[in-house]
Amino acid sequence: MKISEFLKQVRARMSPETWIKGSLAKGKDGRYADYTSGDACSFCLFGYLYHTEYSLVREGKGGCEVQISDDLAQMIVAANPQIIAYPQLTNHLVVYNDAPSTTFEDMVKVIDNSIQYAEAKGL
Repeated sequence: MKISEFLKQVRARMSPETWIKGSLAKGKDGRYADYTSGDACSFCLFGYLYHTEYSLVREGKGGCEVQISDDLAQMIVAANPQIIAYPQLTNHLVVYNDAPSTTFEDMVKVIDNSIQYAEAKGL
């Protein structure tokens, strides 16, 4: 699946009610849950990415054409100049997601910018 199409799948799963900070995924009880478990219902940015990949593969729809970790993180940072790239890009995206000032609307903008960037690059 092209990166732009994958990111559209991620965007479709995002909502203010399911976006979280401080954990990859949480269950209905508010405690940590594995993103592959049926208990997981809330996600940070990377949780959405990993959960979407897992769900699409499980449904037989294929996954993203690049690795979710550093490859996709580099593209997301390139598409979003408000995110300062550190040597460990995945960690910086986690820091951005978890920053006290970051809102759900900020994370939607990150994904929307990334979709536009991927489409412009033919990814």
